[in-house]
Amino acid sequence: MKNRARLIQIFYELKIIASLTARNIKIKYKNTWLGFIWVLLQPLCTIAILYFIFSHVIRLDIENFPFFLCAGVLPWTFFASALTEATSSILVNSNLVLKVNFPREILPLTYCLSNLFDFLFSLLILLIIYACVGIFISPLAIVYLLLIIFLHFLFVYGFSMVLSILHVFYKDVGHLLSIVLMFWFYLTPIFYAREHVPKSFQAWYEINPMTHFVSSYRALLFEGSFPEVYTVVKVSASAVLTFCLGYAYFISQEKKVAKEL
Repeated sequence: MKNRARLIQIFYELKIIASLTARNIKIKYKNTWLGFIWVLLQPLCTIAILYFIFSHVIRLDIENFPFFLCAGVLPWTFFASALTEATSSILVNSNLVLKVNFPREILPLTYCLSNLFDFLFSLLILLIIYACVGIFISPLAIVYLLLIIFLHFLFVYGFSMVLSILHVFYKDVGHLLSIVLMFWFYLTPIFYAREHVPKSFQAWYEINPMTHFVSSYRALLFEGSFPEVYTVVKVSASAVLTFCLGYAYFISQEKKVAKEL
């Protein structure tokens, strides 16, 4: 009941959430020549490198490979960027934590929201490109896409709450995360199809939540189909479980954080 009341309290802090999220976005692109173009530049560079390597150096027989990559790289970029920024959210804003009374879980939330904004902007550009080449996504597919985005966000936010707390106590967490994300990237079927994975390793890929998120995005954005019910159940369970555990851990450690800072 206490946690539920705490969650409801967050909705009364929408002004603070909007202000901090806007601040994060402004800081990220302040004094840059390209501004919001950086939202696209990083994933586009990743896509270009992967396309060159796996189309000309090590050939993968995947039709429309650039669009295949987009459906995997864009969701991964959101996941990795949001986690990286949200992990340091409490330390970076320690002055607010110590001086202002507000639900502390708002801090990782605002970094996840600012990266969600970048992700949605990237997807919008992708859909415009689709329309220019004569590919149109049905309204029902858009509804499914919004559902997957919401579940993906919930998963990222739950994960980020745990990391933001751990980073206060263990400063190595930020460095460790970059290494974990590097391995995680290659162990997720982003630049290769899931069917390319040997059967002996398929069970490990089932454990990876990002496998199912990427599969869902790819079905909607690349294959022109809907995710399998099994996949939707997997991403829903991953999102809800990660959020609930992450939130419970955050609340349980919040008072210790103030002392540590």
